[in-house]
Amino acid sequence: MPGPGTCDPSIRPRAGLRPMPGADLVMIWHRSQNLTGPIVDAKGNPWNFVVGSDFADGVETQRIFFWNETKEVTGLLELRGDACLHVRRIRDRMKRLANDREYRGRFLRPLEFPVERYWQSNPARP
Repeated sequence: MPGPGTCDPSIRPRAGLRPMPGADLVMIWHRSQNLTGPIVDAKGNPWNFVVGSDFADGVETQRIFFWNETKEVTGLLELRGDACLHVRRIRDRMKRLANDREYRGRFLRPLEFPVERYWQSNPARP
């Protein structure tokens, strides 16, 4: 038996939440870990972000939605399976989307607002 303040080596930490094969989960919105709120680009323009994850057919998908203040420029970056990122890397990607116009241009697409409501209620997403 381990002493006070030590861990039992036979107990392994959970590797993470994974659904049963074939189970689909609705979008989980990341409201913590500093993944919401605007990021100001080098020119002083604020960019807004919302991050969500879901599982479909046993594959995790992370989505980074972004738009400028006027909502004239909107887009979505999707990462699936092994391409999914740790929280710190998600923040790095958000900063790159805000500051790198050429990179951001690869992910431009129209969004419906509010993003969370539209994405949750529209299972046949484009």
